[in-house]
Amino acid sequence: MQGKNDDFFWPSYVDVMTALFAVALVIFVLSYKVSNERAKKIEQQNETLKVYKDAYERIQKADTLIKSLANSNIFSYNDICKKFVIKDFVGEEIFATDKDIILPQFTNRALVAGTALDKLIKDIYILTQNRVLVIIEGTTARYSDGTTYLESDLSYSLSYRRALALYQLWRTNGINMRSDKSELLIAGSGFQGVCRDSTEENNKRFLIQVIPKIDK
Repeated sequence: MQGKNDDFFWPSYVDVMTALFAVALVIFVLSYKVSNERAKKIEQQNETLKVYKDAYERIQKADTLIKSLANSNIFSYNDICKKFVIKDFVGEEIFATDKDIILPQFTNRALVAGTALDKLIKDIYILTQNRVLVIIEGTTARYSDGTTYLESDLSYSLSYRRALALYQLWRTNGINMRSDKSELLIAGSGFQGVCRDSTEENNKRFLIQVIPKIDK
């Protein structure tokens, strides 16, 4: 009788151990798969974070260069508005009333500013391999003769033509803001823009924004 029990026990034991081994193997495979997928997900997240970190560092480098332009004695930088104004133009009427031609006494300084800005764009590209977006924003005084308010549509058109006048002055003198290193937008905000001069007549001018672009 004992021999028969032994004959029954060992095959059953082997079957149980085989089943347990199969279960353990399945659990191991599933655990490995889950662990492998989790590791890949973490690796992808790390790669994404690395890309973001690299982009942030390049923006910081470009931003540092842009702000250093304010130390050149050419531009004044408004940190709140994130815009540049040519220092010699602050408190000055750059254009005659209702005109879009830069007054002669300001053209040379405008060219000096354009040359400095062109150098900045090239320096940013060398340092970060990224382009920048340059925005020239023309503005107008709120009234034309001191008493009569400009029509809004006319003020937008005039302010745009003033920004265009600066671009054309630069381009005519070999300063090209449209290149493989930069993009250029010409805009006019009329008398609706922000960061306006408290003396209304001094808003016959233009503002300049320089924005780093992360291409990849």
